[in-house]
Amino acid sequence: MSPDDCAAFVARRPRLSQAVHGVSVGDAIDATVSADEVARSKPAGDIFAAALAKLHLPGAAVRAIGDTPHDVRAAARCGIETVAVLSGGFAAAELRAAGAAAIY
Repeated sequence: MSPDDCAAFVARRPRLSQAVHGVSVGDAIDATVSADEVARSKPAGDIFAAALAKLHLPGAAVRAIGDTPHDVRAAARCGIETVAVLSGGFAAAELRAAGAAAIY
């Protein structure tokens, strides 16, 4: 699978199903990972490592989208750059300090 044609979605199981189907992206998602499937939650990188394993891709080949410093740090632990969005209640400075590659 190449990074140009795959997407993964990570969240807790109840939210995962709601989010994927609620925004009509189900057909575009190649893998899902529930926080319930991993031993440690963010900021540990377990959830991103599980997504990379399902996609058969290295961290450098993908980008994460997140809205918290925990998202940014967890992705970075797996070699993934994060594009941060200002929807999680955190200031751009906090997201930048966590290592976000870009902020929108």
